[in-house]
Amino acid sequence: MHNPIHPHTHKTTLIFLHGTSQTGPELASILLSFPIPPPLLPNTRFVFPTGSPKKTTVFAGLETNSWFDIHTFVDRTVGETEQILGLAESINYLSSLINDEVEELVKAGVRRGEAGDRIVVGGFSSGAALAVLGLLSGELERRERIGAVVALSGWLPFRAQIDKVIENHKGVRDEERMRAVRKYVRQLLYLNDGAQGGQMEEMREEKVEILICHGKKDLKVRYEWGVEMTGALKRMGQKIECRNYEGLEHWVCGEEILDVGAFVEGIWEGVK
Repeated sequence: MHNPIHPHTHKTTLIFLHGTSQTGPELASILLSFPIPPPLLPNTRFVFPTGSPKKTTVFAGLETNSWFDIHTFVDRTVGETEQILGLAESINYLSSLINDEVEELVKAGVRRGEAGDRIVVGGFSSGAALAVLGLLSGELERRERIGAVVALSGWLPFRAQIDKVIENHKGVRDEERMRAVRKYVRQLLYLNDGAQGGQMEEMREEKVEILICHGKKDLKVRYEWGVEMTGALKRMGQKIECRNYEGLEHWVCGEEILDVGAFVEGIWEGVK
């Protein structure tokens, strides 16, 4: 599941998660085919993991390399209950991968305590959905705070349920609202809340920034679903930047890749 691109002595790590029916190397070949100006992302290790084979309902039950099951491309709320096992498994895997990358950065000379800030987790489509839900669960920050999350053409699983949690916690501090969402997501996904899991209740003072990018002509993961995700995240007090692209369907474009590069470079500017 782990496919590092350009391994070398590095100071930062960008982990990017593929969409349904893709693999890590396939996404890597797409994203790395776009030219990135030399000043952006120097000394960065790119990691493109591949989801384990899972039966995928939308493809008539055939096995695909996926993070969780998808029932239909028409309505992402259909079959959400069947997504729970895959989401939990994939979030646990992603958490372990982040911890491994922290150790790799420390080996490369980065001070422990700063390594997490030098890791950005991104994803395309279902990979974006996984990255965002993983952040809300707190599982991606078991060891230390990560630098940022990038969501391309994604949506927020269980958004309607999360919106109810937000609505039930109106009028409280952002940290309390985010803690309530975290508790809901962790219970939903049966994530461990034992001795280690109890640490998840501690909220970081500085919020992890999230970049959300979406094509306005996307019919597979509709642009409106990205807008709904953005609204929910803002209502719980998350730090959001948004970029939208006229004419872009369910894919990526050069302008978007440059925006991602500039955003990530800005996140890392203070830790290099």
